[in-house]
Amino acid sequence: SSDVCSSDLYIHRFIKQYATTARPLTSLATTCKKKMRGKVEWTEEMEVAYDKLRQHVAEEVKLVYPDFSAGAAPLTILTDASTVGSGGILTQLQNDVEEIIAFTSSTFNKTQRLYSTTELEVLSIKASIRAFHPFIQNRHFVIKSDHAPLLHLVSLRPFNGRIARTLEFLSNYDFEVQWIPGKDNTWPDMLSRTFNWDRTLNDQLI
Repeated sequence: SSDVCSSDLYIHRFIKQYATTARPLTSLATTCKKKMRGKVEWTEEMEVAYDKLRQHVAEEVKLVYPDFSAGAAPLTILTDASTVGSGGILTQLQNDVEEIIAFTSSTFNKTQRLYSTTELEVLSIKASIRAFHPFIQNRHFVIKSDHAPLLHLVSLRPFNGRIARTLEFLSNYDFEVQWIPGKDNTWPDMLSRTFNWDRTLNDQLI
């Protein structure tokens, strides 16, 4: 079992729905010494999560390296947010094929779930950029979203402190936002859904 967990920790960014699948297990992690000494009740939900992770480790995931050569297509981040989490996929058009470079997914806490739709979508973009920073830093890239108001993200009015901080964070990157129909944004949508737990304060994105 330790081999499976170690493998998952190493390749978690490349596993679809990692945050969703692993949460029953990662929720056991704690810095509280009292909880660390306590007994762990192994539940059916944890067993299912463990089995799924074993399958993911054994599964061949087709990923590619980004092409940074002159004339290569820009990297693209597809993002989406639901009321429970966010998902993002880093892709690039290579040889006329949209290739996958990496996945990311995050869950929202109770407070974040009360945010407006636009704020959740902005939060999803921030989470994806953080996850893919090593690939996109100092490079122009494209963000694709099915949330039309994000087309005006750069000029978005900071209607609260959270948005203001996020816009300041995004100003460090060179990107353009493109709208795509929801039916063409299925991967990030899938990654952002089916969460049913609470995140800790350490997991907050903003």
